[in-house]
Order: sequence, then structure tokens, then C-alpha cells
Amino acid sequence: MKKKFVLIPLMLGIILNAQTSPNFKEKIDFRLAENSSHILIDVKIKEQKGTFVFDTGATTTLVDAGFAKSVGIEPNFQQKASGGGGSKVYDVALNQSFVVGNSKIDQAHFVLEDMTRMREKLGNIDGITGNNLIKKFITEIDFDQKSIFLYNNDEKLDVKDFKTIPFEFGNNIPIPQFDIKIRQGQKWYSGKILFDSGAGASLILNSPFEDKEKLMENSVKKIKSISNNLTGTTINTSFIIDEISIGDYSFPQVPIDLQNLLLFSYPYQKKYMHILLLFRIVKLP
Repeated sequence: MKKKFVLIPLMLGIILNAQTSPNFKEKIDFRLAENSSHILIDVKIKEQKGTFVFDTGATTTLVDAGFAKSVGIEPNFQQKASGGGGSKVYDVALNQSFVVGNSKIDQAHFVLEDMTRMREKLGNIDGITGNNLIKKFITEIDFDQKSIFLYNNDEKLDVKDFKTIPFEFGNNIPIPQFDIKIRQGQKWYSGKILFDSGAGASLILNSPFEDKEKLMENSVKKIKSISNNLTGTTINTSFIIDEISIGDYSFPQVPIDLQNLLLFSYPYQKKYMHILLLFRIVKLP
């Protein structure tokens, strides 16, 4: 049985026995990074092909500084950004374009950064993209076929069998945010999360939440690891949570990480789920 996540403004839906619509504009094959569950796709910038991570949590397109230089792209702006490892001032190239399959994405702003640290984990990648693609197309991610299907935003898709969960784009962050419940032992906890396919984990708890609720104290299995990101090195603590509940769906014995964010991601469920991202308003019955 297949399942799909559907994300549309103010709504998240999960559908059973979903089939890909035959009216897709384009099919883009992807592969998974060898040492993680990150989605890798081919992207062209000025006719040069690169390997990019497709990440629903990427609010802008990140391009390796060396790759950008090789195609003649220079920064013309600087911006401060924050991440799990801290904050940093980044070089930005405004109003660029790139191609995925046969689809051209215009007016994209490239954040230029040395991605050496990320290559240590993900292999030979040249960038990360997400929101620039998602906001232009209805985007379906099919893990069975390892394909991304792009639909025109005016395409009418059948969503009558979807169950919906409200979500929002809070704090001016264009990443879907919705409520979940988690259980450790006999006690339930609730909170709001970001849906981020590039999180590289099933669930990431922020440190203040864990400091307050002490969920890890009741977990038998604990693992510490070190990971590299753009802003430095992060020490992660992983442990098992008894259950995660999203709407009417429950996921038992989920491995989660302790960091500075609270995220829900696809890797724990990738064997079971289609994911369909609809960033347009759809009237449901």
C-alpha cells in the first residue's frame, strides 16, 4: 500500500493507494546519497551539469562556490543567514537561472559557499535546491520509482480521498509547519515542526524542548555522533522515541536526533510513502 503526503497552503494531506497522474509535465529521475537518505538530482547551470540535493527545507538555492566560479557566476550581494550550527554572512548571486530536466527556473538567488564539509557526508555534490523548484510546480516525489514528477500549477489533480492536517508558513519561513504528538512511556508531548526532507533524520528535537521535557532520560538506546554542516561541526545525540502521531497516523519506535531544531523528515518512512507537494490553493470537498 502506498501513501502520499500532500502539502498545500493551510493543509497537509495523506492519501492511500495513490497513483501518479498521467498528466505530469516532466519526470526527473533521482538517486539517494550513499551514506544518507538525501535525494540527488541533476541540475544544469549555464550548460554545465552538477549534482544537487533536492530539499523541501531549502528556502533558497545553494551552489558550491567552486562550481559557481567554473561557470562564471560571481557574487553581487551579501546576506546573513542562520542554521543549526550558527550564523554566517554568505555571498549571493542574484537573479540567476538553472535547469532541471527540460524545465528552466528563472530569477533564482544563489547562495555561494564552499561545500567541502557537506561533501564529506553526501559525496560529490554541487548544490542544494528546493523552494525555487517547488514554488513553480506541483512536485511529486515517488520513492518507488525514484522519480520526481512536475505538474503545472494549474493542473487539476484528484484530491478527494485526502485526509488533511492544517499547517502554516510561520515566521516568514516558506517551509510547511504543523503540529505533531510524540509519546515516551505513558506521557504524550505536542509541538510544531518543520517538514524538511533534507534534515537527514526522522525527527530532530531542539535542545530547549529536550531540556524542559527530559525525553531522553526514558530512552534505553542512546548514540552520540558528529556531523559537519556549512557553519561548522555539530554534536548529535540520537535516541528512540516510543511513538510519533501525525493526524490519524502513528509511527512506533522512531529514531530521533537532539539538535537546535524541531523537524520531521521522510527518511524513516521512505519505504512506505509517496510524497506529493502541492504549493497552490486547492478547494477540498
